[in-house]
Amino acid sequence: MAYLALVAGTPFLSSAGPIAAIIICIYSILFIVLTLALSVASVLLFRWINTQAALVKLLRPTVETVNKTTAAVQRGSAPTENENKIIRTIAQGPERVKALDKQVDVLSDRVVSYAIEFRARTLQVQTVARTFFLPGLRQAKGKDSANSLDRQSLTSAEAIKEHIPALPVVPLPKTDGREPAASASQRSNVSSR
Repeated sequence: MAYLALVAGTPFLSSAGPIAAIIICIYSILFIVLTLALSVASVLLFRWINTQAALVKLLRPTVETVNKTTAAVQRGSAPTENENKIIRTIAQGPERVKALDKQVDVLSDRVVSYAIEFRARTLQVQTVARTFFLPGLRQAKGKDSANSLDRQSLTSAEAIKEHIPALPVVPLPKTDGREPAASASQRSNVSSR
């Protein structure tokens, strides 16, 4: 009772009660509207997910057919003409990849042989140029420095030797200095490349 007397005695408190009730009603209505909106959104979202799952289930037999056809092509049997055109096109993928792989191997072998030939020609030109333009330089260095090659030119020279056929070796008789090392008949028996 004292509370009612206090509320009735102050005009601010008597008018604040209905204002508080209105504010509580507005918050309750907003909460209910937001709850309903989230419920409707979740229902629509789950409905969309269910539709997508059904589409995936419809797509599964096609994927299995593509997998079986691809496996059959890898084993060596071609796809039949009465199959779907998309499935036949997809099944031809491994064959095309193998054909491209063979072409890449052939082209890479060709490029490697051209690179080896280019390196051999470069070394040949360098050697001929050094021999003709600097003949005294090789004799002044001596055998040790002339025979020492860096690692890169040694491996290049070994790669070149693999691709150049070896010349036949003809044994020459030992002489005591009075007769020629090889007679004319021995020199004519040597075959050229």
